[in-house]
Amino acid sequence: MKFYVSGNPAATKNGLMLHGMTLNGKAMMALVGNTFGSDYRIVFPTFDGHHKEDKTVYTTISDQADKIIAYLEYNGLCDLDFVMGVSLGAMTALEILQRKKLNVRRYVLDGLPFADFNSIKRNMIKMALGYVFGRTRKHPAKRNCIDKMFGSNAPEIKEFAMYADKADISVLVDQGFSGKAPEHLDMRGEDIIFVYGSRDESYFYFRRFRKKYPDGYRLIVKKGYKHCQYFRENVEAYAKIINGTFT
Repeated sequence: MKFYVSGNPAATKNGLMLHGMTLNGKAMMALVGNTFGSDYRIVFPTFDGHHKEDKTVYTTISDQADKIIAYLEYNGLCDLDFVMGVSLGAMTALEILQRKKLNVRRYVLDGLPFADFNSIKRNMIKMALGYVFGRTRKHPAKRNCIDKMFGSNAPEIKEFAMYADKADISVLVDQGFSGKAPEHLDMRGEDIIFVYGSRDESYFYFRRFRKKYPDGYRLIVKKGYKHCQYFRENVEAYAKIINGTFT
């Protein structure tokens, strides 16, 4: 696992931002840029198996949470103004929330997929990704459905496609599409915000979580947006959700 840090080293506010499946921390750091100014120091991990120079293999969401917490503890960054994650990153943030090892003021969980697909559906996704990634490797300069679906994030996803093998795809799909509402979730003490686009399929599955946990958090739904699209296209406005100044 690689860690990137941006912002002001002397800042009194610390943040943690977790990327989605097939992306990486460096790309997320570039997307955020200097949005938070000099008020924050922000850590951007790259999950195992998500960078061509990183020879690690992605295993489980729990394992990623262990490594992130260990890094923060080692570097004295256990007091965080916020933890924000998108998609697989949101699943990892939820895992961190359950551990209660960090002092976090606010969690922002974007596009968290509670899509507990059966093995047949997951195998279909694996086959589709394998086909698309294979085409990308054969014709890396040619536009394909990745460009259409992911816009500005397409280059990073295509980069992942160039080195991801069948085993990489399999474990990520099994982890990312097996989301369930936790059996026990203590949401006391933190400000928890779920964010979805109204056109995000993950929003449909959020009802599983809401049925089990009807309150204790805030829900923001951005009309007309797809999976994690609002964050990608409106970083400055999104920062107001993270720092609590949105209306």
